[in-house]
Amino acid sequence: MNDRGYARIGLAMAGVLAMVGSARAGSHSWRISEVFSNADGTVQFIELKECCGNGAENFVAGKTVTSQATGSTFTFPGNLVGSTAGKRILLATTAFAALSGAPTPDYTIAANFIGLNGDTLNYAPANMYDCFTYGMGALPTNGISSINITGTASSCPDAFTTGVNSPTNYVTGIPGSVIAGCIDGDGDGYGSPGDSSCPNGNALDCDDTDDTVFPGATELCDGSIDQDCDGLDDCEEAACCDDDDTCTQEQCGIGGICESTAREYGDANNDGAQDIFDILCVLDGFAGVLNVPCTLTNLDFSPCPGGDGAIDIFDILAVLDGFSGVNGCGCPAGP
Repeated sequence: MNDRGYARIGLAMAGVLAMVGSARAGSHSWRISEVFSNADGTVQFIELKECCGNGAENFVAGKTVTSQATGSTFTFPGNLVGSTAGKRILLATTAFAALSGAPTPDYTIAANFIGLNGDTLNYAPANMYDCFTYGMGALPTNGISSINITGTASSCPDAFTTGVNSPTNYVTGIPGSVIAGCIDGDGDGYGSPGDSSCPNGNALDCDDTDDTVFPGATELCDGSIDQDCDGLDDCEEAACCDDDDTCTQEQCGIGGICESTAREYGDANNDGAQDIFDILCVLDGFAGVLNVPCTLTNLDFSPCPGGDGAIDIFDILAVLDGFSGVNGCGCPAGP
């Protein structure tokens, strides 16, 4: 065989290799792998996974992801870079991207792209590359769980499970997880963690298994439960560690036991003396500034004993009386 014959064979082999490479390169082995939505559809994502170890599934430009239920369509604006083998592509809403724990979406889709009450999602429907169908009630909307498609077939009725969401993007390949919406285990209107979508706002419920425990609840002096979620033991609560006697000062001692010590009438800051600092302390309370030791319990002198639950002009006069050595409670008098 002469040189010209070898050249023809070489050209033919190059053509065959080019056709093989072209056949392997494409975008056909992406599969819809995870679907997520919160209750109002503002936080949603669709994850696609390269199913079959193909490293050249880069050519997604112009391909679409569609929802039959909502009529929404997303079109890939360009091709992917790098090996695609086993990689994932993350399409998500803007509200998803703003959540803590959310990986950065590769592409943005509109809110309510995904149907909440059943849908058929298609990847490249013109080419019939993949689709996934779920029925009414199948898509979790609790803000935690997602649909995870376990099959890799391109047909619509793929098997799936539900579990904690784990969105993964193409760029990092590192899975994240989000909480989207109010997680209120005991139905008291407060979530754990707190969320602005909860009926009572984003305050944290310190015990989401007990509907009598929530921020602002009435504290019960039961020695054990922090009903109002302020982080204080019962004896640290002024209402629980108070004997309604302006001649004594209560504090939470060792073992959570209230301890009571005698004090002089008018000693608002409990430093053992009546002086200008006590007057300033009560004036702060009168202005609504209450800081330890200038607390409501310590400043509420009048009427004596026990006070009336408010810091007013009569408490200011009572401190001035104590400062001048006059009192009507039978306490040790001031100077």
